[in-house]
Amino acid sequence: MTGDVILRRDRDPWGNGAPRVEGLDVGSYRVRHSPAGPEWGYLGSGPADLALWILTDRSGDPDWADRHYQAFKDEVVAAVPRKGGRIPADRIRRWIDRRRGVARRSAVASVRSAPPGSAIAR
Repeated sequence: MTGDVILRRDRDPWGNGAPRVEGLDVGSYRVRHSPAGPEWGYLGSGPADLALWILTDRSGDPDWADRHYQAFKDEVVAAVPRKGGRIPADRIRRWIDRRRGVARRSAVASVRSAPPGSAIAR
């Protein structure tokens, strides 16, 4: 999917808010941290799963998403108000692009700083 991720709370008759995610097929992802499902607005297991699902979906690379989802949770998912909100598609794309740029620059820097003749410098 490519649109915004919409996060809402559906209220039941008792006033409890069940999380609902739109713009992402959460049913196709496995639970890693939170058997209660996706969440947002704090640093925890539900937001970690949501961050992993968003990055897997939008990056198209589950291995890359697995390495970066905790940072995405900290920087983006935890910042969404508990009552709900929207994570714009362009914000997700910019975050992924920025993070991929950081990873590329780090790889280049480690090759440049490797001692001559080392395996990494070859």
